[in-house]
Amino acid sequence: MKTSVKNNVNRYLFNDVQFETSAAHFSQFPTIDLPEIAIVGRSNAGKSSVLNCIFNRKKLAFTAKEPGKTRLLNFFSVRCNGKATARMVDLPGYGYAKVDKCLKKNWERTLLDFILTRKMLVASLMITDCRRPLTETDGIMLDILLEKKIPYHVLLNKSDKLNNSEKIATLEECKKALEKIDAKFKINGSCSLFSASKKVGLKELQFKLMEWLTR
Repeated sequence: MKTSVKNNVNRYLFNDVQFETSAAHFSQFPTIDLPEIAIVGRSNAGKSSVLNCIFNRKKLAFTAKEPGKTRLLNFFSVRCNGKATARMVDLPGYGYAKVDKCLKKNWERTLLDFILTRKMLVASLMITDCRRPLTETDGIMLDILLEKKIPYHVLLNKSDKLNNSEKIATLEECKKALEKIDAKFKINGSCSLFSASKKVGLKELQFKLMEWLTR
């Protein structure tokens, strides 16, 4: 695809986004059929910050310093000429223990229900902290995505915390780890470095999302 075409499509997809709804249960999920990308990751990996960065909006998604604050599935409609064409879905962070056990169980069940049963889901963006990439719980989530044959991209967020040699090493280590988890990693998935605060890796990420949403 020519660069000029990429830039035009990029503006088309990421110029207009609106919060649609929050959901605590499957019955509350939007029913209008649109392609959806799920944003998953451990608590405090920076999912909401990444979403704000993608659409150049400071307060599109709520961000909090304390992990475990996002407890609902938040749906955002991507629009063109006022018409919704796709959705981004910010899922609750997983792997954070310091919350009420019953509440944690309920929101993780809802998260899994969404991944396992949502027919509109076309891909998943997994956010990780590049200083602690691919934890055991990330591996479990990847296994679920692979079981459902959902394409994925692992985003190594907060890369501004690393120097250049550390960035190179972290990216290579992540690719090797993904190849061990997924024998068809180069077909099913991908990964890249990112910094929501510095907007490093933003264009690469937007092109990946564009690829998923314009198939």
